[in-house]
Amino acid sequence: MTPIVGFAPDADLTTPGIFTDCTNIVPYEAGFKGAPTPVAAAVSALAAECRGAVVATQLDGTRRVFAGTQTKLYELVSGSWTDRSAGSYTGSTESRWSFCQFGNTTVASNLTDAMQSSASGAFAAIAGAPKAKIVVS
Repeated sequence: MTPIVGFAPDADLTTPGIFTDCTNIVPYEAGFKGAPTPVAAAVSALAAECRGAVVATQLDGTRRVFAGTQTKLYELVSGSWTDRSAGSYTGSTESRWSFCQFGNTTVASNLTDAMQSSASGAFAAIAGAPKAKIVVS
């Protein structure tokens, strides 16, 4: 049996076990598996240019979808964007929102405004947190 090496578009086409072209596969712990089927989303446009977005998975497996503009943070609820901002943010013409998930809490930061968090509902400033360009957990 020839082991599957993976995607190698620049390798010799006769190399055993390589993919030179692939669709709907993703790396998996034990090799590869089929990617989820794409779904057309009937979603209204954001009020302004998107400056970062995330699909945040909570501990029970449910997901929340967030997107940020220069001045607002939104959550996708039933096909439309709901304002989840703690007021209005300043941002800058070049700032981008970075998101991370810590347990059931989503953290958002854009380097200009106070770092934000939301476990449910609206975001709120994290007291004493530094301003950050990128957040990770």
